[in-house]
Amino acid sequence: MHRVFFICGVLILVISVPAHSQFTQYTAAGSLVEVPENKAERVQKGAESARWRLGRLRLEPHLTLSNVGYSQNVFSAPDETTRVDDSHATLGAGLAGYVRFGAKSMISGFVAPEYFWWQKSENLRSLGVNSGLVWFGSFNRLTLSASASSIERERLLSNEIEAPVQISDEDLTIDASVMLTRRLAVFAIQTNSRVRHGREVERFVPGLNLETLDRDNTRRTIGLELRGSDLEFGIGYEETDVDFVKTDSRDDTGEGPSVRLSYDRNRLNAYLTYADLKLDYEDPAIPEGRQRIGRGLVSFRIRPDTTVSVYAAEGLAFTTISSTGIIETETRGLQLKQGFGRRLEASVFVEDGTQTFVDSDNPGRVDNLEAYGLRILFELTDNLALTGQLREETWDSTFDDFDRSTSSVGFGIEFGGDLLPW
Repeated sequence: MHRVFFICGVLILVISVPAHSQFTQYTAAGSLVEVPENKAERVQKGAESARWRLGRLRLEPHLTLSNVGYSQNVFSAPDETTRVDDSHATLGAGLAGYVRFGAKSMISGFVAPEYFWWQKSENLRSLGVNSGLVWFGSFNRLTLSASASSIERERLLSNEIEAPVQISDEDLTIDASVMLTRRLAVFAIQTNSRVRHGREVERFVPGLNLETLDRDNTRRTIGLELRGSDLEFGIGYEETDVDFVKTDSRDDTGEGPSVRLSYDRNRLNAYLTYADLKLDYEDPAIPEGRQRIGRGLVSFRIRPDTTVSVYAAEGLAFTTISSTGIIETETRGLQLKQGFGRRLEASVFVEDGTQTFVDSDNPGRVDNLEAYGLRILFELTDNLALTGQLREETWDSTFDDFDRSTSSVGFGIEFGGDLLPW
């Protein structure tokens, strides 16, 4: 049975099953091997492990020193232009709270400010405040959840220009499911998000106008889900709507069938999200058509402490220099993860990808990626961990002026788990 699932998973990856959301501006090389954890499960684990208890209220402090290191070519400049190298660090602190109302309802919230420091690039120094609130309720066959979050973090702008930008993402999600039988449920999800970009990096990248990337997104999905002890499989119908603030040339709506799958048993893990959307753009110069969006992952535990993972993704992004273009992205990768005892874990990955520009300003442009990296995690205690990482990327473009390479090395210290608890 495991062999059948493994073969099916590999076939899925070979045909490049695509990314989990409609437009993903930046995906770090090597990150697609990470399967997103269920929000309800994360909140449950957080409540159970919280160190401070005041009646019904449970509190968990978080403290992180992360992204400490040195980056070459901070603003992803082409190879023959002036490049900026700089040292950086991120300091974060936060507090998460959990309150139970009986056995069937819970509220969780967090506040977590972060300071982003750069040695030379003083304009990039910034303070971001992250916060969120979520409620879960279970009523016989009905399960409801509502969450709101505001995340202000320094993130890399896109795979086209890997420049650090403070991006604000406000998100509101409502999720409902009704059990029709012991294993079959009908579900409905709606997410509204508001994405805004800081302006500090514009002076370092000629021609960049981040206002053209500010946008509001809506996503609605309804469907059926089969739930088992080691398998979850859902089919649904999805609608999306992207509305830009300053320009309407890339406004679009999409609709189509979607699939999601999660399988975890013994040595095999498989994860898949997929949507086949018909996209209709406001700009008649961008032809409407069908686009696969999603990603697939298959992990096989060769030994208890050794795991091999293969993954692939396909999606869409917006060009950052042009205000009208879009980018079709494809990614494939392989990761080997090795444990050394209870505390130490190391992983290495290799990855390749392609960016195809659908853009009247860059006709015929295709950028090809080759990347590799190393990550080390050392758990000093159950609540204190050290991390280290190295990453190298090289982009080879059909337009020589856009050939570029970046590299970074860094480490981090985490106390109390992830700064953002869910």
